[in-house]
Amino acid sequence: MNTTTRLSLALAVTTAVVVAVVVYQEWPVSWRRVPDFSNLPAPKYANSPLVGEWEEIARIPCDGGPEYEPFNPIRELVFWAPGSFRLTMVPLETRYDYNGKFDVDEATKALRMFSFSGVYPHDIDGEGSYEIDSTNQLILHDVWLSRYSSEDPNERVPRACGHRFVPGGDAYGRFDGALWVNGMLDGRKDSSRRPRADGSFDTMENCYQPTLGASYGDHLYSERSTVTKAGTSTPVRGNFIYIVDRGKDERDVLVTFYEPTHPEKWLGSCGPDVRSDDLAYPERGRERCKLSLHREGDYEHQVWTGASKPGECASEFAGDAYMITEMRLDADAVEIWERGFDEQGNQTWGSEAPTHYEPATDAWPKPNAIVEN
Repeated sequence: MNTTTRLSLALAVTTAVVVAVVVYQEWPVSWRRVPDFSNLPAPKYANSPLVGEWEEIARIPCDGGPEYEPFNPIRELVFWAPGSFRLTMVPLETRYDYNGKFDVDEATKALRMFSFSGVYPHDIDGEGSYEIDSTNQLILHDVWLSRYSSEDPNERVPRACGHRFVPGGDAYGRFDGALWVNGMLDGRKDSSRRPRADGSFDTMENCYQPTLGASYGDHLYSERSTVTKAGTSTPVRGNFIYIVDRGKDERDVLVTFYEPTHPEKWLGSCGPDVRSDDLAYPERGRERCKLSLHREGDYEHQVWTGASKPGECASEFAGDAYMITEMRLDADAVEIWERGFDEQGNQTWGSEAPTHYEPATDAWPKPNAIVEN
């Protein structure tokens, strides 16, 4: 076949293709053989609340102890409606650790994950149950999914038999709210600029604890509160403060206060020269109080406010039915107002106005140290 013949053949083929396309475009739609997808069944779990992307924020110990923040959280757990899933510890482009299939009984919330493929631990356990709580967090019970063994002696944490997740997606955007609240709480603040009638004032020290396993979206602080009177500072309370976002719009966060089981392990750990490397996983202990904070204003003029509801804060005094805690935070100050109430809703204790904290100007004191006014 010579060159002329080849060119003629190529031209004929091209012309035929163009004519076919034109004819198809001009042909009545009703005469075409167009596939009908309208009657295809919906994916098996199209309406399941489990479907979507999730990010781990806590683990549930097998011994029934308090949940704790993982040192190596699951960054992406994705459930797809047809019944498959994928898990990724550290997202990097298209990389993932392992995938598989799942079945779920929506009536009983029983969950079975199986057909694992990839890198997963020898003690993986995909059979348990799930729930979606009131804050839209996913809780997996009696399940172990991390790519690492559930008994890692290097982490100094209890063996886990469950996970807690928040909705995934754009992690940095989703957690901006908690980061802003963290920045407003962090450091040493006191109410010396607005002391009580007897001259006493309160001091609040909040120290971020990165060694306790906080990850994106959940932040843990140790707090020590003191009362200073006549130059003497006396500790009155210690807390763990746990802060986590409640939504994707960066305007709502949940703040929970815990009374630690062993406060002597961390009390006084605040300060620029103090290391918390020796602290074990957060023994948060009893939950004292929780409240939601909502942001008003733009990024440059943020104000976060919120108040607990009856029953969300336990009173520290016998005979009280509950305590109400209100908070207001902005770039310059933190205001906290705590009051106790009886069964009839009558106030039994508390000040007439919030305690107003501003950044302290003195150095970090030691417990029971003398503080100059």
